[in-house]
Amino acid sequence: MKNLLTIALFTVAAAANAGTITIGGVDQTSSGNGYISSVGTCTIDFNDGTAGNDCGAAYTLAAGNIVQGSVSGQYASPSGDTSRYLSVGPSAGSPVTVTLEDSANYFGFYAGSLDDYNSVSFYLDDDLVDSFTGDEINQVAFHEAASGNQQQAVYINYYTTGSVLFNKVLFESDQNAFETDNHSFAVATPEIPLPGSVALLGLGLISLAAARRYASCA
Repeated sequence: MKNLLTIALFTVAAAANAGTITIGGVDQTSSGNGYISSVGTCTIDFNDGTAGNDCGAAYTLAAGNIVQGSVSGQYASPSGDTSRYLSVGPSAGSPVTVTLEDSANYFGFYAGSLDDYNSVSFYLDDDLVDSFTGDEINQVAFHEAASGNQQQAVYINYYTTGSVLFNKVLFESDQNAFETDNHSFAVATPEIPLPGSVALLGLGLISLAAARRYASCA
């Protein structure tokens, strides 16, 4: 697995606004929890089998959305994460909506084996703020198209630009699956990327066809 402490930045364009993403988090793989946010003060780790939290975040979950381990063709745990996590897709249930009690400008999450059919969208009430795909994240984090590589996992820190806020996040995947963990929300100032580590990526500019997963697991 690549060093997730390396920070990269890209800009994603939406219908009206744009946001930035940095790659990097705090290593918790020794305890089986993958990576967690270095920005947010509250983490939703799903470890008790629910999305219960003190972050003011309400999840709309199907019975199969919180899982552990890997099941061939359905879901695969993010690398270094042996705890429970959120899986979104036809087998588990898709989409999953997260509604925030208080608006935020930051959202962080750990994701593994990204695919081009994974997507995250940010809304302020019913207005789209921003959206990006698993392929776009993978291009920046690993400099290649998303292919469901189960050895790849990354902590993603998303920030809106300027004074733009969001209060709803939508996780979607029309194939199995989109696996994330350790969600974190906050009002925060974006971290500054290290010199030489900046990569720009406009939403919709990537048209690479992602390969299928290396293994039969989702």
